[in-house]
Amino acid sequence: MKDNNKNSCRIVVYSGNLDPEWEISDSDASYLGEIWDKLDYSKRPIKQPVNLGYKGCIFKNSKGQTFYVYNGIVTLMNNGKSEHKLDSGRKFEKHIITLALETMLPVQAERTQSIAGE
Repeated sequence: MKDNNKNSCRIVVYSGNLDPEWEISDSDASYLGEIWDKLDYSKRPIKQPVNLGYKGCIFKNSKGQTFYVYNGIVTLMNNGKSEHKLDSGRKFEKHIITLALETMLPVQAERTQSIAGE
C-alpha cells in the first residue's frame, strides 16, 4: 500500500496485473470511518474467496489502520488485532468501488487517449 501517512484504497483482483491502488482524500477516509462506526459487530471473519477475479477491497487510513472488506464483512486490522463488522448493505465496499471508478477511470481514459494519439 501507499505511504503510511496517507489514506489509500486498493481493489484486490487476481488478474496477473498489479491491483488498482490510489490515494483518497481525508474527507473520504472520514466517511469510511463513519460507515465503520455504524456497522454491527460480527464474530464471523471474512470468508476468503478461492476463485480468480475480485477478492475485495482494502482501505488503509493515515492512522495505520487497515480495513479489508469482502462479501458483506469488514475486518479492521490494527496492532495485530482484528475486529469484524457486518456490511450487510455493502455500503463500505460500494463506497470504495465508487471511489475507484471516479479516480481510476479518468486516468485510464487519459492513458488510452494518449496511446491512441488523440
